Amino acid sequence: MKDICENRHGGNSESVEANASMSTAKVIQGFRIAEFIHGCGERGATAEEVEIGLKMSRSSASARMSELKELGIVVPSSERRRTSSGRLARVIVHKAFAGVKS
Repeated sequence: MKDICENRHGGNSESVEANASMSTAKVIQGFRIAEFIHGCGERGATAEEVEIGLKMSRSSASARMSELKELGIVVPSSERRRTSSGRLARVIVHKAFAGVKS
């Protein structure tokens, strides 16, 4: 699986090894997130909502969501919602619901 942090760590051997060792877990996490976001329908979900809903760490959820966006499975919507800290966060929707408004 592609290492989305490669630009940051520049091929650091420990980081490369960690990415390789997480390959299966990353696929499972990505599937869970895609399924969760799909289940949210056109309402979508913010990264924080995914973290809370799936009881995932922020770093894992964020990384998997970036990978899913790169693959075109989920897409950013034009919507934003407030997080628990009061900041606005982009809402992400499954591609099946992209552009759908009720």
